[in-house]
Amino acid sequence: ITINKVDQNGNNLSGAQLQILDGQNVVEEWTSGSQAHVISGKLDIGKQYTLHEVSAPAGYVLGEDQTFTFSENNKTLTITNVYKPSGKTTIYDHKVLKGRNWEDNDSFTFTLTAFEEAPMPDKTNAIITKNSLNYTEAFGEIEFTKVGTYIYLVDEDCPSDMLCEDTKMITFIVTDNGDGTLTARADRDPSAVKFVNTYTPAAASATLEGHKTLTGRDLNKGEFSFTMTPVNGAPMPEGVTSETVTNDADGNFTFKPITYKLSDLNGEKAKVFTYGVSEVKGSESRITYDEKVYTVKVTVTDNGDGTMTAKADLAKSDIKFVNREEKKKKDNTKT
Repeated sequence: ITINKVDQNGNNLSGAQLQILDGQNVVEEWTSGSQAHVISGKLDIGKQYTLHEVSAPAGYVLGEDQTFTFSENNKTLTITNVYKPSGKTTIYDHKVLKGRNWEDNDSFTFTLTAFEEAPMPDKTNAIITKNSLNYTEAFGEIEFTKVGTYIYLVDEDCPSDMLCEDTKMITFIVTDNGDGTLTARADRDPSAVKFVNTYTPAAASATLEGHKTLTGRDLNKGEFSFTMTPVNGAPMPEGVTSETVTNDADGNFTFKPITYKLSDLNGEKAKVFTYGVSEVKGSESRITYDEKVYTVKVTVTDNGDGTMTAKADLAKSDIKFVNREEKKKKDNTKT
């Protein structure tokens, strides 16, 4: 009997280990070569045997067992192997966080998608937390079974308090090594597809206010002036280094709002900014001007949830300036 060992194209295939079995007994065993294998004088006519493949060449799938009854008319058997090389790779996400430290409840989710017929892993989501090793997590393993170019996209579910990067693309070119293995070469390092998030909480603002009282007569709108001065470079309203305002008809005065950004904290969770508030001394000789200087401290805090707060330790009711106007003396000189 002649045994042919071929590939899916009908070409002789070397390197397969084959057996002829009589039940559990091995009648003949050989390794396929470039020619068909001939068995002579070992098989009995009318008896049933099994052609069994023990191992296939690298990259080939084992052929199925063939049971046959030997006869003078049954002189040729063919067993076919299909070449199915494979190669595997894994894509990892790496998270870099800027603007604040990692929090215990931080969780960043990534999704893997693919173009056209690119094979997909079972696990297409990756979640990075504070406890992730090196702030890195993997999608599932991707198995390639044929040569080609495969494109994948990695997206992040961007938190509302973060500035996130755009979708990352990674392309694999898969080649056959000729030994049953495939090699996947990527255009970027698949072990660390880096996403940098910048923490950007909403800015906070504070407005300093005060009140003016004049005794001796009613005050006029815009009659008195007040100055807000920063201490040690504290933030001020945009374009202002020192601000002067006047009172309204009810004696109230209000400075422009001061906006505080995350960068003002210089990496700290909270910071205190100091301002001096005083009255500008006028030139009216009959008025005694209040010379108090109020020190106002504004505590700015990053709440870690995308918000900031700014709170002054003195309210409008705490910042009070009182001036007194002396009455004009009557002239009692007789003529």
